[in-house]
Formats: sequence, C-alpha cells, structure tokens
Amino acid sequence: GNKYLFAERNKEDSDYAAIIERLRKKNIRFIQENIPDKEQQLSLMLAEMRRVYSIEEITQYVSTDKYEWLVSAFNSFKINNPDIDLEEFGKLVDMPKLQEIGKILNELEAAETGKKKAAGK
Repeated sequence: GNKYLFAERNKEDSDYAAIIERLRKKNIRFIQENIPDKEQQLSLMLAEMRRVYSIEEITQYVSTDKYEWLVSAFNSFKINNPDIDLEEFGKLVDMPKLQEIGKILNELEAAETGKKKAAGK
C-alpha cells in the first residue's frame, strides 16, 4: 500500500474563524429545519449571529463533526503533500479509521484537560 505523511500542526495553525463560521452555519441550518415558527426562527438566528463561542464549544464541535475531522487531517496531510486538494484527500482517507483516531485523540485530550483542571491550571 501507499505511505502517506502527516505533519504535526500547532493549535496556532488552526483557522478558528473558519471553524466558527462552519459551526454557526450548522446551527442556523438546524434552526431553519427544526423551528416552524418564522418569528421564533428569526429571533434564534439573530441570537446565533451575535453569539460568542467558548473554546470548549468550538472543541466540542470539532471533536464530534466528521467533516471537521476530515479537514483537520487534510490540513496536517497537505503540509507534506501540497499538491492534493480536500476532495482528492477525502477519496484517499479511510473515514472509519479517521473516526477511530479522532476518538482516541479526544479521549487523550479530555484526560489531559482533566489533569490540568485537577492541578488548578
């Protein structure tokens, strides 16, 4: 089989504005699809547009959304493979394996966060 190289990325490399925009769009779509009352829908959408997300909310979204896992893996992959695009990468990656890796990473990060909170950091 082929070997593919991934590069470690710093949290500073993450485009939080783009992640927040995708989260906001997802929430607005949910409101549009699930709230039949148009006035209530508008009120909730306006509140969503003004909302400031906490880092915990962003982390929760990224750690549970399959598309975000794909984008995160792609951003690490393209450092060593700049000629590939997201669509092509999506065809290469084994999504069940990526989900498994994501789950393990989330568990490790949760354990690390728990240790920091217990230590008072």
